Amino acid sequence: MKNHPTRDRRLDARSKHCPDGTLPLSHRAFSLIELLITIAVIGVVSAIAMPAYTTYVQTANMSKVNAAYENAIRVIRSEFQKAETRVSMGLPSTFPAHKKEWPDILNPDNSIEAPGGGPMYSHLGKKKVDWDGTGAIRIAMPKSAEYVRVFRPAYLELKPLRAQVYPDRVDVKEL
Repeated sequence: MKNHPTRDRRLDARSKHCPDGTLPLSHRAFSLIELLITIAVIGVVSAIAMPAYTTYVQTANMSKVNAAYENAIRVIRSEFQKAETRVSMGLPSTFPAHKKEWPDILNPDNSIEAPGGGPMYSHLGKKKVDWDGTGAIRIAMPKSAEYVRVFRPAYLELKPLRAQVYPDRVDVKEL
């Protein structure tokens, strides 16, 4: 008796095996051992990667705070120079008269955020030091406007600093 090709295909379909004895791709599965090994590998990689990633994010945030602090000092020195140049040419000074003006000069469109949220620059409030844990740079200025103080907060591993910016120099002190 001769085998009929249609009948062979039907038998193969019922037994879920290909003619060569293997399962078709749609019916193959992972064994329990394969799944356990995969989960163990993912766990080991996660245990190694998470602390490294956390350290990377903290370092990046500290760099952002320090860069904002240094930028504030540069901009304030530049504003002092610009004001002196205008006065020497007989023009009115454009130097900010109040500490509340500095955040808008340093971050005009509020596009730079502190690592902990909120604006990167703000004026120093009535308290002597009002660190809120966000990493924001604080600006203070006496009424005489002979200098501007820039405060870098204690943020993660950064120590707090105060820069007193004069037209001709910058004095930095650790707080």
